[in-house]
Amino acid sequence: MAEDLTIRGVEVRRRNPWGVWALSLITLNIYGFVWWYKINREMRDVSAQTGTPLGNDPATSVWAIIFAGSITVGTTTQRLRVIQYDVYRNWDARSNIGVAVLLQAVFLFHTVYLQYALNDLYTALDQNPAQVA
Repeated sequence: MAEDLTIRGVEVRRRNPWGVWALSLITLNIYGFVWWYKINREMRDVSAQTGTPLGNDPATSVWAIIFAGSITVGTTTQRLRVIQYDVYRNWDARSNIGVAVLLQAVFLFHTVYLQYALNDLYTALDQNPAQVA
């Protein structure tokens, strides 16, 4: 169950976090790699539209999750934190890198954690598109 949104001209998808996790397990994480590419592309494009371009390469992020999982989970969570700060202007409303890395080691639960955070971010931007200058 996913919902496509257009936020400032950027196509993003609000996904079911548990659906992402289940599909990753069922497909032996093949879907997880596709999801990783898509969320990194969405964050790159949303960050450019909110005024803080991250300049990350989604394909490089996929290679990094394959060969250095915990490192790229940390850097992707850091990217999410930057966008969250731009939107919420509050460091208390941010994703925690340590939690994401720890959850990655436990049956890929980082997918649930990060997708919930992305869904909240997309909802905030969708409800108030002028929130970030």
